[in-house]
Amino acid sequence: MSTRPRPKPRRVEPAAPALCSPEPSSSSTPPPPPILVTVNVEDEDSLFMRNRHRTAQTWKKLNKVAEAQEVKQQVVEISDDEDKSLNATPRRRKKHNKKADNDGALPSWTRMSAKEINLISSDEDEILERVQQPTLNGKRRRDPEQDERKDTKRSRSRSRSITPPPAVPEHARQNAREAIRQIMGAVPRAPTPIEIVDDSNDNIDLDPELASIAKQMQSTAAERAREGSAAPDTGGPPIVSIKVKWVPHPKNSAAREQIWGFKVKRNNPFHALVEEVADLAEVITDHVVLSYDSKRVFPSATPHSIGLWAEAELEACDRITYEYLQETRRQRSMSVQPLDRYKPGAPSRTRSPSVILEDDEFDREPEAGAESTADEEEEDDKFRLTLRSGKTKDITVTVRPSTTCGAIVRAFLKKAGLTDQYPGGSALAGKKGKGKSSEGPKLMVDGDKLSPSSEIGEADLEDGDLVEVVGL
Repeated sequence: MSTRPRPKPRRVEPAAPALCSPEPSSSSTPPPPPILVTVNVEDEDSLFMRNRHRTAQTWKKLNKVAEAQEVKQQVVEISDDEDKSLNATPRRRKKHNKKADNDGALPSWTRMSAKEINLISSDEDEILERVQQPTLNGKRRRDPEQDERKDTKRSRSRSRSITPPPAVPEHARQNAREAIRQIMGAVPRAPTPIEIVDDSNDNIDLDPELASIAKQMQSTAAERAREGSAAPDTGGPPIVSIKVKWVPHPKNSAAREQIWGFKVKRNNPFHALVEEVADLAEVITDHVVLSYDSKRVFPSATPHSIGLWAEAELEACDRITYEYLQETRRQRSMSVQPLDRYKPGAPSRTRSPSVILEDDEFDREPEAGAESTADEEEEDDKFRLTLRSGKTKDITVTVRPSTTCGAIVRAFLKKAGLTDQYPGGSALAGKKGKGKSSEGPKLMVDGDKLSPSSEIGEADLEDGDLVEVVGL
């Protein structure tokens, strides 16, 4: 403990003389009460002793020593009960290791869930941005370790990408293209000509015999070119100019027809042509349908296979338009009403309209059982059929929807030269079997035999369809 200056002894005033002297008393008598004496001191500091040799540094050292002793003498009172706390003796406070306390007491964020940690990390990004903003006094210093932690947290935060827009349907794109074409009036680009250059044979060394044959063939080809006669194996000029007419859907009023020109080799297929048309029409290649003379042309065909010469015009459309046009033609052929035979000028009920055979060698004069009543208004109703049998070649005839099947069979027999074997178009004479009736030749469509008295329009046939002749 610190030593304090000992106070000076007080001055003792002499006692006042007693008024009367007491008589000696025995031991049993109590002593007289003490007399209080008051001393008036003018300066209280004069009662203490002063050490004139101590400086301010000495007093600081003394204060530090006193504080250290007070810390050692501090006690901690631990009581489980109020009664025990009254009688408990103070115990000295144990020294705790700060490092051990720090290891045992984990921070509060270690006991949080993963969702709370992610939420706090996302909030810390905003706090870091605010802390790093410049203050009035100056800019804050950036800690590289803090920046790395910030980048790591940003990479683990939720994605901030924008949701992509929904896909636009194909018909909406086509309508938009048509509207742009009408407004802008853009001219379509010129189609690239489809030409395949053959490999040159000038650098090939041939044997003398082969060289002579090659020269002979070249001279022969030159002579034929001068004479103006085409080679028999080609069937026409080597390059065919083809115009493709794009047919839009009849119900699409915004679309318009377009015509493109191409040059194709005679023996090359139409695969490249179909791809170019699909590119110009902005449709899928598999949806393009070519047609020539109201017949479909497949991409594997060639100009020579469909009978084209030097120039030709094809029609192209998409698959939906082609199916719609075919359905329209089918309904139109079904809606053709048969000829009213009770009107004046109409053929008799026992006679059917004529059947025209498409062959120059055969006279087109109608047979005895048929009458020609070809009016101008009925020319549009005619269509062609191909008759096929196992004994003859294919024969093409032109008929009307009101023509009977029997008249068509008789015309077929006349063209095939089988009229003698089937007089009147009936069964073969003398060929009746026992218990069997002779039916004779008939027309068959899709496995169903047609009655000779029925009209061909009831069979729902189209131009160019194939009909079988059975019963020969």
